[in-house]
Amino acid sequence: MTLELPPGLVRLLAALRAAGGTPYVVGGAVRDSLLGLPIKDFDVEVFGLAAARLEPLLAAHGRVDAVGQAFRVYKLSGVDGVLGAVDVALP
Repeated sequence: MTLELPPGLVRLLAALRAAGGTPYVVGGAVRDSLLGLPIKDFDVEVFGLAAARLEPLLAAHGRVDAVGQAFRVYKLSGVDGVLGAVDVALP
């Protein structure tokens, strides 16, 4: 099964890979796709990039709001084809 990704998310994932990261689409989008349900949100986990490098990369693709202290999540708004924010986290 192939997960259809919005064009802005495809560009974001490519930029993260080009910067040396390994991004994975995780969470509800994967579950919803497997169940044949409409996808409501996208979550991305990025391996291999430091937070100091990740945040500027995200900012090139939309507005970034960092939330959480113990486990920081970057909420990226304005991604082409995505309603709401993409949640991006480091492992």
